[in-house]
Amino acid sequence: FKKIKFGAGWVTKISPRSTSKWYSMEESMGVYPSGVNTQGVKSNYRHHISSNGIGILNLQYKLNEKVNINLWDGFIENVLNTVLLEFNREVKNDTKQHTFYQRLMLIRQDAIHNGGNTNQLMTYVMKNSQSNTISLQLGVKGKHFNTHINYTHITKNGQYLMPREWGRDPFYTFLPRERNEGLGGVSAITLKTTYTKKQFKYSLAYGYYALPDVANYELNKYGMPSYHQLNNEASYKWKHIELKALLVYKRNAGNTHGLAKYEYNKVNMLHGNLIIDYKL
Repeated sequence: FKKIKFGAGWVTKISPRSTSKWYSMEESMGVYPSGVNTQGVKSNYRHHISSNGIGILNLQYKLNEKVNINLWDGFIENVLNTVLLEFNREVKNDTKQHTFYQRLMLIRQDAIHNGGNTNQLMTYVMKNSQSNTISLQLGVKGKHFNTHINYTHITKNGQYLMPREWGRDPFYTFLPRERNEGLGGVSAITLKTTYTKKQFKYSLAYGYYALPDVANYELNKYGMPSYHQLNNEASYKWKHIELKALLVYKRNAGNTHGLAKYEYNKVNMLHGNLIIDYKL
């Protein structure tokens, strides 16, 4: 319609990143490492989740020339329901050379029935659990530059959960090689600037992620300490090929209790990627 768009779908299978076959939605949950449950015991939901798929609903409403409202609902049958409400506002300056934009995202999650399995030691999300998240973005963009500051807060009443096999976090504070999934009681702030000219793009980003203690199993599924993250990313497009270089530095800002498992491949690390994407 003129101001409203509506979409719906039902997904029954998925091919997670770094895999070469299709999985049913329930079997895809746990292909990647699953962390621990709220009692601190290794999560055991792999092959134990009962779900027929995920239903997706989307409603987009254009309030006026400046404001758009976006509503999503993701219903993982027998497991989890997620509602995402997003407000987007863009205003050009008098010369129309720069656009100022503001975005607000609200996310509410609720467990469905027993969260995937009546045995709570084998379920994906604990019965009656919920989580709430707010994410904010303020930015300005022009012909070549796009700069924005972002903030995300996940409340302490539960973990934000979404199978990692299905994609990345939707938060504005997301940076490549960073996750807030499986966490509650989070406060994150990031600053990112991107320069684009023809086929070349370069971005520099910094983020600080204040997370619950690694031993707080109810709010920290993967034992991740608080950290600082610095990203350098450059890309160049040529016909169907895109070349990318990504360099990430993570510095510990939390208590690892002297245990290497909370530091190794998590913080105090330098991580680099060289990527070639071929796109038809």
